[in-house]
Amino acid sequence: MGKKSEDKKIVKDKQENKTSENKALKNKTSENRTLENKASDKVSAVLNLLISVFLLTAIHTFVKPCQGVMDMPCNYSVREAERILIIVIILSLGKWFVQDTKGTLFLNIATVTAGIELALIQNMGRCQVNSMTCNTKTFPVLRVGALLLVVLTVIFQMTHLVGRNRK
Repeated sequence: MGKKSEDKKIVKDKQENKTSENKALKNKTSENRTLENKASDKVSAVLNLLISVFLLTAIHTFVKPCQGVMDMPCNYSVREAERILIIVIILSLGKWFVQDTKGTLFLNIATVTAGIELALIQNMGRCQVNSMTCNTKTFPVLRVGALLLVVLTVIFQMTHLVGRNRK
């Protein structure tokens, strides 16, 4: 009888050790995923920040809208694009300070929404002549930048969600 109880005790101790090792391994894995997600958020924020600053600089330097004596309709659209880009810059900076998943999700949804607005900004007002600078340079650059913002943000958010579901 003494031998059987000792064997049961040894088996039970081994199972408890395996269980505690599994828990420790799961905790370590979840910590690694959390670090990966934070790094992914930082990379996403930096890319969004770089794209936004580039677009903001571009519409003031080499892809300026039409320059005329009067304010052209495209000038109003570009001013609105400036405001949207400043909002995206603020959202990108906000990703550095937000730690929780819901906050990051909110910032990513806001960034995607701003990117879609930026892609559609030419509908607000543009010049009627297709050869004008706004139609050949400004709006195509804004559209490509907006698509980059949207696609990259969605990709990073999807990897974040997939990583969270693997736990």
